[in-house]
Amino acid sequence: MPTLRIDHKTVTVPENTTVLDAARGVGIEIPTLCFLPDCKQSISCQVCLVKIDGRMFPACATKAADGMEVESESSEVRNLRKTALELLLSDHVGDCYAPCQFGCPTHMDIPAMLRAIREGDIARAIRIIKNDIAFPAVLGWICSRPCEKVCRRKMLDQPVTVCQLKRYVAETDLGDDETYFPELLPKSGKSAVVIGAGPAGLSAAYYLTIAGHAVTLYEKNELPGGRMRLFPEDRLPLEVLEAEIDHLLSLPIDFRPTEEIPIHHHSFQELAANYDAVILASGAIPESCVADCGLVLTQNRPNVTSGTYETSLPKVFAAGTVLRPNAMIVRSIADGKEVAGVVDVFLRTGKIHPRPPIWSVRTHKPEISELEQLTQNADMNHRYFEPSPNQDNEYSRTEAMEQAARCLHCDCRAREKCRLFRYSREYGAKVDNFQESPRRKITIERGGDILFEHEKCIKCGLCVTITREAAEPLGLTFIGRGFEVRVSTPFDADMETALAKTAQKCIQACPTAAISSRQL
Repeated sequence: MPTLRIDHKTVTVPENTTVLDAARGVGIEIPTLCFLPDCKQSISCQVCLVKIDGRMFPACATKAADGMEVESESSEVRNLRKTALELLLSDHVGDCYAPCQFGCPTHMDIPAMLRAIREGDIARAIRIIKNDIAFPAVLGWICSRPCEKVCRRKMLDQPVTVCQLKRYVAETDLGDDETYFPELLPKSGKSAVVIGAGPAGLSAAYYLTIAGHAVTLYEKNELPGGRMRLFPEDRLPLEVLEAEIDHLLSLPIDFRPTEEIPIHHHSFQELAANYDAVILASGAIPESCVADCGLVLTQNRPNVTSGTYETSLPKVFAAGTVLRPNAMIVRSIADGKEVAGVVDVFLRTGKIHPRPPIWSVRTHKPEISELEQLTQNADMNHRYFEPSPNQDNEYSRTEAMEQAARCLHCDCRAREKCRLFRYSREYGAKVDNFQESPRRKITIERGGDILFEHEKCIKCGLCVTITREAAEPLGLTFIGRGFEVRVSTPFDADMETALAKTAQKCIQACPTAAISSRQL
């Protein structure tokens, strides 16, 4: 049996073992896209490259040999894998995340929420919403709707009524006997203090508590809510605001109203001595406090490190209108979630990391003909309908499901199983390094609940092999030659007929989610 070393780890394997499997035997994961156990290797993607004796080889098709010295994680190998990924991305067309998710300051997974509503699963919808938004009912009333401004459905008729649907879900949940409460992570033994119970402070307290940290929340006024309480009743009913605040504060948050913390460097020093992290979310710093606050300021606003909300004082962070005086409420709520994420990592590791940017392939400015391809995913019979903004005129369950079904689902619904997405993100691959110009157009083939998005296919051949080995009467095949080759059905058959026996196996094997289920 051959003995070899992979990244300085020694392993002995049976004869005819590939380097890929040998690496897995010592806990080293080599990325693969075109590989599937028990299928003939096509060696087409080149993302499994390793360096052996000064030369590059695909790990999936290279047999382990005695005395081999294999490099899998050197910078040279990783750069070549990154280049391979970027070449695959050069003609990969389709959005990993929908435009509405980028438009929303909280980056809520709006298409996933809409799919849940469409299916009548309100419990799943509120879980998706609360993952990113602490006050969905409030925002359903007062949000300025940046997500709807970039909704592609409006290029065909009118945008999906995202905010109204979010409000429907949130108010339905608030009125339920089993109102949703997030599962709290085990206690971390760490503590944080939040100064200010406005939208940013309440949001930060919510997510830090869910993360398992002990949170103390100070508010100088008697009632929490900050500037959310300034809206007139017809814009934001007090009943809705107080219901969501009460719901949030029913979590184990040590809320201390009518206790004002002076904005002074001595106060920050004392808090930092008593707590593991301090979050300043108290609104604008008063002019009288500017000279003594101890923070490095620009235009009376704390200077924070980009992406971390970290101020010039150790363990002190800032978020909300103390940074952005004219921010939308949704922006402050997003700030609270984001600073909580940074502080959570800091409390667990002692390190402060910037929030990673959202990695995504994006199809900018699709043509109407391309959007018409996406209408296969949507209900085109029902039209835009938004109730009047008052409590007695809301969606019925049927109307909510109909409105949610209008979504074109521009996102990749199988994103989390897409290995091209995963590895591109891990390797920091750039989408546009080798971008085709002009890019290919979106084309979607559908048969039953099977979707085949041709411009996501990397021609790895796994689905072709699977259907051949399963003796599908039709199956899939390569059509064309050279750069124009594509995977499709023979004789122009539909996907449901071609994949009569192997649809789920092909969906599971596809490395880029080019083949997926409409129901995902």
